[in-house]
Amino acid sequence: MIRRRGKLRVKLILATVALLWLFAGCGGEEADKESKSPVTSTPDVATLTGKVTLEGADEHDGVNVSLFSDERFIAESKTDADGNYSIGLKKTGRYTLKFTKDNFVTVTKEIDIVEGENAGPEVTLEPGGLIQGSVEFEVKPDDTPQMVMTVVNEADNRKFVLKVGKDEKYLLTVPPGIYTITIEDTTPDSKFTPFKKEGVEVKVGDVILIKARMSTWPYFEAEDATEIRGLMKIEKDPLASGGKYIVGAGEGSARFDIMFPETGEYVIWGRVLAKDGGSDSFFVGINIDQPEDIWDLQQGAWTWDQVNKRGGANPVIFKISKGMNTLVIRNREVNSKLDKIFITSDLSARP
Repeated sequence: MIRRRGKLRVKLILATVALLWLFAGCGGEEADKESKSPVTSTPDVATLTGKVTLEGADEHDGVNVSLFSDERFIAESKTDADGNYSIGLKKTGRYTLKFTKDNFVTVTKEIDIVEGENAGPEVTLEPGGLIQGSVEFEVKPDDTPQMVMTVVNEADNRKFVLKVGKDEKYLLTVPPGIYTITIEDTTPDSKFTPFKKEGVEVKVGDVILIKARMSTWPYFEAEDATEIRGLMKIEKDPLASGGKYIVGAGEGSARFDIMFPETGEYVIWGRVLAKDGGSDSFFVGINIDQPEDIWDLQQGAWTWDQVNKRGGANPVIFKISKGMNTLVIRNREVNSKLDKIFITSDLSARP
């Protein structure tokens, strides 16, 4: 009896295993069928075709043609040797069309796409040089700044505008010419003074590296002046802020375009180095309608010194309007050194 029960139990176990195997096999086949079933995609409802010409080139291939909707990438194509391209689209609507190629100026167009065939705009890309670099903040901002780079041709005022990426880097190709480059934070009530550099010459194939150092009110590095002219030079010293300073070796000047937050009365301080009585003064002026003052520097090691009236202890009071104003520091005696500037409307404040 015991032996018969054992045999029956074995048969039941084998039957159960067989059933499980059968169900598993069926499930596997169904799953396999599903995995091999064809994937259907939404058909294109519109096609965009066009042609791009590379100025001065025999062949016009390799231009990247990209479509965006509300700054979101949608599709792209590349031109062939004749400059032709074609892009299929799933939806109609308004798109931004961008044409890019290394060493050529990017062109951006707006286009309305309808069902069926769409003809793209005729586009010619100009050869140019690349301006690239990054934004460096003297003090890291609390919020994400909205940095915008504006490049203006000084001959014909042609303007190129670029939003700086979240990585604080920028790349912009422009036609050959001489440019003024401005990088500013467009955030309301920004505390950063715009970076500005004039007289930047760009040639075809050039790569111009520019690091935009954003000064925070009320401190400004002397070597980050908007323009340094003549025999005013940038030199290095590990004891200087940022390791650099400016010094006059003859007739020269440094110009600072500074955004003042409010109209009012201001005093100016400088971190200076004057070795002796023959190298201890600058000329200082705000805007062209105000006369220059002579700034006699305190002699000794690097020290903060206020712009005072000559021969007295009273500071020079500068009456300045809200907005962009120009501070010019001009060399008066050779080897007078300036490291950093501090500007304040608090007449009792010290840097």
